[in-house]
Amino acid sequence: MKGHHKNDLLNQQTTEQTPDAYDLDLTRDTNDTPVVVASPDVVVSPLVGRLNRVFRRGVDRLNRVFRRGVDRRGDARLRRVVDDPDSGRYDRDGNYCSSRSTTDIASFFNIIAMNSNDISKLLRTKPHQYVVKDYVSKNATSSCWSTFGVPAEVINEQDKEFKIIEGFTSCKKCFATFVFCSGSKETGTKNLSDHKCSTKDINQPTLHEVVEKKIVASPHRDELIDSIATWCATRIRPFQCVEDPGFIIVSQMLLDIGSRYGRSLVGKVKAENLLPCANTIKRRIQSLAEITRAEVSARLVAAGGRGELAFSSDLWADRYKKQTYLGMTAIFIENSAIHNIDLCCREFLYSKKSAANVSKSIDAVLNEFNVQQYRKSAFFIIDRGSNLKAALLPNQIIYCTTHRIHSILRDTFSVNKLDLLTTIDRRILKDII
Repeated sequence: MKGHHKNDLLNQQTTEQTPDAYDLDLTRDTNDTPVVVASPDVVVSPLVGRLNRVFRRGVDRLNRVFRRGVDRRGDARLRRVVDDPDSGRYDRDGNYCSSRSTTDIASFFNIIAMNSNDISKLLRTKPHQYVVKDYVSKNATSSCWSTFGVPAEVINEQDKEFKIIEGFTSCKKCFATFVFCSGSKETGTKNLSDHKCSTKDINQPTLHEVVEKKIVASPHRDELIDSIATWCATRIRPFQCVEDPGFIIVSQMLLDIGSRYGRSLVGKVKAENLLPCANTIKRRIQSLAEITRAEVSARLVAAGGRGELAFSSDLWADRYKKQTYLGMTAIFIENSAIHNIDLCCREFLYSKKSAANVSKSIDAVLNEFNVQQYRKSAFFIIDRGSNLKAALLPNQIIYCTTHRIHSILRDTFSVNKLDLLTTIDRRILKDII
């Protein structure tokens, strides 16, 4: 009975000492600082009491953090803040900051969790609230400070009142943000100078450029000249081929590949294994042509929808083979600028250059670029050829003035016409010239 009575007494004591809920209350101390305390009506067991003491130590630590603010390098750098008796907040220099209370724990942790990515996003998405100000300091001697500044929050734009976000620097062009601490070797200006938007001194050569000049001046260049000279002489190639921009691009690509792979474990990289064959080049040109045609088609369709599209077409014949060719050019306005793109220069597939055949050829070209629907609304610039004029009617036609002037001058000063001139006509023409 004694044992049972002892157990019943212990159960009764435990039941009385274990609360149904552990109530907490958020109060303030004499300095108007938030303090978390347990409800005074709660009677706790020894285990809960121990947990309460641990919790109170954590709460005391939070209160000290709230009281003195946070000062840390890295993603959070806040000014030390003291509480004024009038519940206003001032910084360490005595300048008034804000009347907002420090009891907003959620906003406090949002501030200290801010990093460089968050600041970059704010600068890009909220340009009226966050800006990049010039970094003014006697130590700001690096050229990178013409591109970089310090991020700031706009407090009052009319009064030019800004709140600097300390511990960071941001690019004025792309808003990329870096951790920066003036005078620190770990967060100096090296990363800022290496940034893509930083201005560089064009008169100062880089180490890579100096090495490049030494490599070009090496004796191996003479071997390259001999190889090119032999190629031009044996394959009857023009000497100017070495100055062709395309040849220079290909040569630079080969040099880049060679510098990347160099002498691999299996030996040298052979040119035969690197250079493509003729069929590969043919297929690649066709593939690139399809991609480019699709891009041009999209631009022409957009210009046609705006009513800013015109075409120029002409027919001419080869002097020797007497083969007729059709050429077409698209003229359109894009971004307030005039663009000209050659759509085709192809053989005229019909034996007769009648108006119907010319119209079919023009329709075929327009269909390739998906602009057939704009044939009636677009202007066509042509010469006064009867077949072109009949093929395009009733479209809007503009006669080419330049072609007209060329025809007049050609007929006027041709040798056959000059033979028919009289002596008086020759004297008049000589005086004019």
